[in-house]
Amino acid sequence: MTEDQQDHRFTDERQRGFVLIVGLVILGLLTMIAISGMKDTVVQERMAGASRDTGQAFQAAEAALRAAEKTITDKNFDPKKDGHYDKSDAFIEHNDLFIDGTWANKPTGTAVKFFEGGTETLESNFVIRKVADVTGESNVGISGYGTTTAAQSQKIYEIIARGKGGSGSGQSVLRTYFKQ
Repeated sequence: MTEDQQDHRFTDERQRGFVLIVGLVILGLLTMIAISGMKDTVVQERMAGASRDTGQAFQAAEAALRAAEKTITDKNFDPKKDGHYDKSDAFIEHNDLFIDGTWANKPTGTAVKFFEGGTETLESNFVIRKVADVTGESNVGISGYGTTTAAQSQKIYEIIARGKGGSGSGQSVLRTYFKQ
């Protein structure tokens, strides 16, 4: 072996291509890890947004319930008003409560609109139906109310309230009975 050949054995001229391949493989692995992390972040962000929207919808429906109860306690119930129904009136079917068209095609109580963080308008609406007038001792026939022994006439109302979240995709429907 000559002196020139011996010097070439210890140089890195023959290994430069191998370092490039190893570098590309490592770069590819790091890219796949970064993309996987970004996908996970997007999924987490969507889940948090859906949770927020659901909470907003529930709060909007609660606000509509309170507005309906206030309407009743302020003696403003009138079966001729939008969203006020008498016992004999056609009402919203249980299976149709989450369908947008049901609420768009049926007169409802004044929509309660409020701002969340100053940017989004959350809206909710309600319907009130007078279910019964009860005097003396009688069984109301509504779960949880049982028998009443009131000396004065009492009125029982069914309230259905619907709230939508800020993005409009989440909604909450609440139903309650109110005795006055």
